[in-house]
Amino acid sequence: MMNTIKKFISSFFIEPVVVSPQTRDLKDVVVVITGAGGGVGRAISEVLRRDGATIVNLSRNAKSEQNVYAVKADVTSPVDLKNAVSEIIKKFGKIDVLVNNAGIFLDKPFEEISEKEYDNMMDTNVKGPFILTGLVVPYMKKAKSGVIINIGSKISHNTNVSPKKVMYATTKYALEGFSLALSKELRQYGIRVTCLMLGTVNTFVSFKSKNYLSPHNVGFVISMIIKSKEVDFESILMKSVTQNI
Repeated sequence: MMNTIKKFISSFFIEPVVVSPQTRDLKDVVVVITGAGGGVGRAISEVLRRDGATIVNLSRNAKSEQNVYAVKADVTSPVDLKNAVSEIIKKFGKIDVLVNNAGIFLDKPFEEISEKEYDNMMDTNVKGPFILTGLVVPYMKKAKSGVIINIGSKISHNTNVSPKKVMYATTKYALEGFSLALSKELRQYGIRVTCLMLGTVNTFVSFKSKNYLSPHNVGFVISMIIKSKEVDFESILMKSVTQNI
């Protein structure tokens, strides 16, 4: 008798029908991706475009392609980013998803890093996402929905960081912290924030490429995140099953 009562009460609070997120497509979803012209950004663009999303490539060398709207902007320039967001809103009326993908890498001993190199790394990998996200959030708040995905690095979780990675690690630790804190702040507005901490991605020529993460797999995970509206992915650590560290 008690079990019957519990089941009756639970029926009012538990969703009785489970719908796979894979049954949804991304038609009418406007996705802004920084640095979508090559590498990981291009792969993400290809996957989401295949799923029906409207893609906006925001980068210095942005070029219009089939089903991709290009907006030229330097992610280190607040003026460029402000103008870019205005152009996108004027064109599409909304931004549903922002993927902060653009980033640079520096492999250099700590004592040899110049102040200029420091500023360039911080401006590209941290300040750029900070400024662009700040410009996009008001539109997402108004819509009471949105997804922000920041492309971080597994280096922010490594206990064995190799030499010459100090500056890169610094920016990626900062990006992950920014993402986690922002997720807490924006969830009340229906906005989900995720940081993907990627292991080595095979976007370069190497005899070991098969051991590294496919950029298209990154795109598949991002597609899943966007479609899974009922799930809050605060952060995801990703690497190939054959990557040892």
